[in-house]
Amino acid sequence: GGCRGAGLDLREEEGRELALQLILHSADLSNLGKRWETHAQWSHAVIAEFFAQGDLEAHLGLSVSDFAKRNIKQGRTNQKNFIVIKVLPLYRLLLESLPDLHPIVGPALQQMADNVQHWER
Repeated sequence: GGCRGAGLDLREEEGRELALQLILHSADLSNLGKRWETHAQWSHAVIAEFFAQGDLEAHLGLSVSDFAKRNIKQGRTNQKNFIVIKVLPLYRLLLESLPDLHPIVGPALQQMADNVQHWER
């Protein structure tokens, strides 16, 4: 069962706290593991928010952050890279740490891989 995994001992407060942090961060990024239609809607909203940030940075005479430059191709690449570099490893760690979550995390991991393929088209 899910009492031990990847060094997390849920009988200890530190293990429970780390498990909750993993779950919370993963839940915060869960749109990346949703069906493509839902994921794409969320992603386009995030890309629009980043572009707005870049517009404001430019308006204020600041250097525009790379992820906030108004370039839809770059926005698509950033979404794909964010999933591959940050989110997939987080979800793999979650699954390794709390294997009882496989019925939820396993399908999300597969959907993220599918979503990455969509971004690559």
